[in-house]
Amino acid sequence: MLTQQDVNDLFDILALYRKNDPRLRDQNIKTIWMLSLKPYKKSDIQEAIGAWFRRSKYWPEPSEIAALCPALPEPSRE
Repeated sequence: MLTQQDVNDLFDILALYRKNDPRLRDQNIKTIWMLSLKPYKKSDIQEAIGAWFRRSKYWPEPSEIAALCPALPEPSRE
């Protein structure tokens, strides 16, 4: 599960690509990222961020990063 500290670490990575982007300091955006990406592993998100910036120079939405992460297991229907 993703934590707020994990999101801070991910935003440190985003800062390498988008150094002066004002979204880096926006706590609401960090919270949206945490809530949206919570079920994914931090390492998968880090890889997805790298994959994103290999194909785009623009700031990613959490849903775009999630789409680059491995699929989550289907919830059991018991």
